[in-house]
Parts: sequence; structure tokens; C-alpha cells
Amino acid sequence: MLKIEKRKNSRLAMLLALALLLTLAVASQALAFTDLTNSSVETQKAVDQLAELGILNGYIDDTFRPDDSINRAEFAKVASLALSQKTGVTLGAVQELNFADVSNNAWYAKDVANAVALGLMQGDAEGTFRPTDTVSQAEVITVLVRSLGYTEGELANLSWPENYLELAGNIGLLTPASVFNPNAPCTRGQAATYVARMLSLPQADGQTTEPVEPEENDPLRREFQYGVVTARTGETITITRFADGLQQTYHVSANCDWQMNKLECTPGNVVAFQVSRAGSVSYVGKTNVLTHNQREAELAGSRIKLNGKNLLLADDASVLLMNSAGGVSSVSLERLQASDYVADLRSSDYRADVQYVLNKAGEVACLLIGDYRGQGQQMFGFVEQFGDGKDGTVVNFYGDNTDYLWKYVGKEGDQAPEENVLYAYRYRADGVEAYRVNVLDEQIRGTYGEGEIVRYAGDICLTESGKQFIVDSETQIMKISLRSDGTIYDVTQEDTVYGGDRVRVRYTTKSGSNYTGLEAAYIIIIDTL
Repeated sequence: MLKIEKRKNSRLAMLLALALLLTLAVASQALAFTDLTNSSVETQKAVDQLAELGILNGYIDDTFRPDDSINRAEFAKVASLALSQKTGVTLGAVQELNFADVSNNAWYAKDVANAVALGLMQGDAEGTFRPTDTVSQAEVITVLVRSLGYTEGELANLSWPENYLELAGNIGLLTPASVFNPNAPCTRGQAATYVARMLSLPQADGQTTEPVEPEENDPLRREFQYGVVTARTGETITITRFADGLQQTYHVSANCDWQMNKLECTPGNVVAFQVSRAGSVSYVGKTNVLTHNQREAELAGSRIKLNGKNLLLADDASVLLMNSAGGVSSVSLERLQASDYVADLRSSDYRADVQYVLNKAGEVACLLIGDYRGQGQQMFGFVEQFGDGKDGTVVNFYGDNTDYLWKYVGKEGDQAPEENVLYAYRYRADGVEAYRVNVLDEQIRGTYGEGEIVRYAGDICLTESGKQFIVDSETQIMKISLRSDGTIYDVTQEDTVYGGDRVRVRYTTKSGSNYTGLEAAYIIIIDTL
């Protein structure tokens, strides 16, 4: 059993660290990172090998960051991919995760499921996996020994981790020259070195295996990935993937098989694409991608009506939203199914038809819509303008670009809408229900130091008074620009909060099967003239 000691001071690792691939000059060009000059020759070769295999990748700025630590969720992905490359074992484990701290919607949920199903990693006695804890060097060696097929019956009669470390030394996974501290956090460079050694060693049954290579010459026999194009510049293309909701910039290989006009491959398009072993895009097309002929679609639980047909949403369907600024984010299937319909309600400059992908069973596996207003979805906003309509008072919120019939539901009784007041509102078929929200100036700090403190869903922030809260995928971040008299002249949607920003935060207490704690309902960044 992998015995893991909790570390109280483990920092929150960046959730997207392993998702960004290195932008390559050409597919056949040797991989080169700019920050490996102080690393050993073995580490440099290991990094290049794993990056080429797509197991452990670098960053868009051509760095690998070998001295950064790696957390348990990230290493679950690395270990699973490495074993799949080495032995050909199929990934994609579908099983119920019983860890209290691993949401089924987390980007690493399938990676954790794979690592557990393959017998590489496990949780602790408290029923948690601790995905953001830094993985120790001893834990990495333990997982890699298991990857080679060794069981606990083949270990020496010693306590953990000495039993695994002794076996690792006997088979060459650890060498006499290794600078090794079992309890110290494992760095990305060290992880690359150990994983590359594991790939070169025979399995416990004595069979020598080679990494399995995808069939490059037959694109129809390989699995497509699907995503939304968010940018294309020269020979690079930026895609937000449906599989994990992560955005990645790829180099387009010189021999890319384009099954659509390059000029049509613009932001907002759903595409099928394939990535070569070197990390570049070798195919972009519209395979299995369909467009609904309207900007809205009716929903009834797991059924959705598209192009006049009643289709089923796949159990593992991925849903992405594109906002008016061109940004893309994920939405949980449960949240989508709670709506009566989905619709693109962005400004006229960004309106687009609903796009979707069908799987082999004819079910909707991927769905892209614009900002939508599902029944019961709570939004936050400032009234930009209001006036008399045919059926009553009509309001418009900053950034919403939709006229709503007004209905106030606060404890104060019926009230007319006011400008420069923050409201929480829910869309209903007959209009919008709103109530006032009290705001409180608060300074927050986070785990990234003086720079950005909110970058991703999952970021944990602290108030100056020490209150801790989490930012999730539904947290709304708004920047309000105030005149000297306190009135608002502009409101924009933001993706990032910095350490020096003056903010207002509203917390909600959220309880569920995966966690209990404080969550940010909204964060308002205040900009005063």
C-alpha cells in the first residue's frame, strides 16, 4: 500500500501545468526548451523524449520549468500516459470515483480514475486522493515500480518506502549517482528522468516493450479530438478542447491534412483535429461536426432538439460556452440539463449557431453554445438602462445585451430597478427575477504572490483577515469603472484578478459530496477615476 504522509504546507499547484504543449517549429524538428541548460544531460534527453511522446509537456513560452514541483493529479496523468505508451494498455477508465476531494467534473478526474484502475496510485485511509498535494520522490518511485509490473509480494520485508526504493535500486530505476531525498517534493525534471528510465526498463515478466506509436499514415484509424478554435495566427492554431476544457496552442505541421478551407478555420468554429507524436496538428476538419440551424435549442433532461431531431446527450457529453469576448469555458452536464433551453444571447457581433458533435451511437458528445440563460441559473449584474415596455418595465444589464421584463423579488417588496446597484438575477420564461446584493470591499491575496491571484477555476484565495475561499467555474469576475461621484460608466467581464486590485467578493457556503466550504459567487474589481 502506498503510504503517503500529509504535508500541511503543500502549495496549490497550477491545475493546468501539464495541459500546455510546446509550440514547435516543424513536426520533425528536435524539441528544444530554453531553461534546461543547468539540467543534466540525462534530464535533458528525458524531457525531450517525454515531450515528443506527449507524456510530460512544456509551456507555450518554450520553457519546461524543471525545478517546479509536480502534484498528485498531474503525476496521475503522466504515469497513466507513460504506461499506455510502454505497454499499449487502453486508457479512458470509466468508474465511480469515491474520493471526497475529486470532483467528477475536475480536469484530472479521468487521469485519477486511470491511475487507480491501473493499480498505480490510490487514496488514503480518510477517503481522499489529495490531488493538489505535491508528490514526493518516494511516491514517484513507488508508482513507477508498479508501472513495471512488480507487486508487493516481490518487495523486501521492509517498511514503505524502503521496500520500493530497494527494488528500484536493484532494477536500475535508481542509480548510485541519483541525488535522492524520498520525502522531498519531486520536481518536473526529476519526474521526467525517472519516467524515461522506467520506459527503458523491461517489465517484471522479462518482456522488453517499446512505446506504442500512433498510426500516423491512416488518420481514419486514429481517434479525433474535438475543440473550439479561439485563435489562428500564421501556422499556429489555438484550440479549447472539449475533452478537458483546456486551451492549447499548437503548431500546424507543414503536411497538415486540411479538410476545410483554412480561411474558414476561424475563432468560434468547432473542429475535429489530430495531434502527431511531436505535438503538432496533422489534421483539421469537420468530421462528425454539425451545426444547428438556429441559435437556440430546446432541452428536456437528457434530450435536446437539434435540426428538428430529438437527440440524446451522451452520459459523458462535454459542453463548452463561448462568451462575448471569445473566451471558452466548460459547463457541467448536470447544470445544462437543469435548463429548459440553451441559446446564444451574446451581442450581434458574436452571435453564432449552436454546434455539436455526434458519437458512434448518434448521441450528442460535444456541444458548443454561446452564453446561455438556463432556468434557475443565477447571474450577477448592474442595470445599464431600463424603461417602459409593452408588458411592463424592461431592463438591460451591462454585458448581457438582452432586454428582460423586470420583476423584483427582494425582501424589501416591489422596487423599481436602479442604476449603479448590483443585482442577482435569474432568467424565467416571463422575464427576470432580481434582488439586491450587498457588497463589501475586501482585499484578497492568493497563492501566486504579488501577480495574478485568480487565473483558473480551482484557485484558492485568502482575504486579508485570513478567510479562505475557492474560485470555481461559475464564479463571475466583473470589473467596474467608477466616476469620481461613484457612478458606473463601464462594466467588463474579466478572467484574471491581480494582487493589487481592490475588489468586492461575495461568499457562499456550498456543501456537496465532494467538498464543503466557502465559494466566491462573484468578484468585482473596482477601477476608480
